[in-house]
Amino acid sequence: NMSREAAWRIHAAFGFSALVFGSIHGAFALRHVSGIFTNTFWVVGFVGLAFMWLGYLPVWVHVFAPSLLSYDRWKLVHFLSPVGYLLSVVHVL
Repeated sequence: NMSREAAWRIHAAFGFSALVFGSIHGAFALRHVSGIFTNTFWVVGFVGLAFMWLGYLPVWVHVFAPSLLSYDRWKLVHFLSPVGYLLSVVHVL
């Protein structure tokens, strides 16, 4: 059986890796491809990346200023990340 700590570390590593690669891909696309917002699948990828970031940034708000964001509210906002990953998969299709 995998420990809870190991599962969390894997979750954090894969999530952060997806954010890094998605952000690099998005920055490259914005710089080198014209008409990004004219293609539905490209827009879905952009929205997916935005949702992933919106699900990730509250982690740091909760870590450094827990009084601003309760754990329960943070967990709700963090569920935007899987929605973003799903949209990113649709973007790849």
